[in-house]
Amino acid sequence: MAKSSRKCGFSGCEKKHYALGYCSAHHTKLRRHGTPEGVRPTHHGEPMAFLLDALHANSRDCIIWPFSRSDKGYARISVKKDGRRRMALASNVICELVHGAAPTPDHEAAHSCGNGHLACVHPDHVRWKTHAENMAEMMEHGRSTRGEKHALAKISEDTVRSIRREFPAVTKRQLSLKYKISPTHVSRIINGERWAHVA
Repeated sequence: MAKSSRKCGFSGCEKKHYALGYCSAHHTKLRRHGTPEGVRPTHHGEPMAFLLDALHANSRDCIIWPFSRSDKGYARISVKKDGRRRMALASNVICELVHGAAPTPDHEAAHSCGNGHLACVHPDHVRWKTHAENMAEMMEHGRSTRGEKHALAKISEDTVRSIRREFPAVTKRQLSLKYKISPTHVSRIINGERWAHVA
């Protein structure tokens, strides 16, 4: 197989493409600073100032974080905790500024706009929810990657329904051969251990 000759998309860079349109160096800068230039956009000097200004937002539109982001696109900020600086999700920080500390360690900032992965930090768009509640809301927003939306899914929801409908008239072994999945996978589908969200 011939190697790709694709180049970095940053103007003037001749290095080999790595990810997201950029070479490894520019991709790292994009992740750390939100821009492939590696120069953090200024907003009154610091990311925390950006968050504090966001508290006084007049618009209902998402406020998009211009600084560092996680691999999944969530806004990140360096905060001092227990005497040390650590990276934290900016949405958790803004949620704490608006609603106080998380009720329990199991709570996380959930986005009513569904745009946390796009680095929204609007104070009116975040509130504390448990991880399970947050995942349920992501499904409502159509952002869940479980089931057939998952990149590694081998079957569809219709196939899952067919397997459950055909069993026990058709054995698990026969179903595994028919749908080209393991007998264990078939058993877990039938028992509701997998694809439990499919009715």
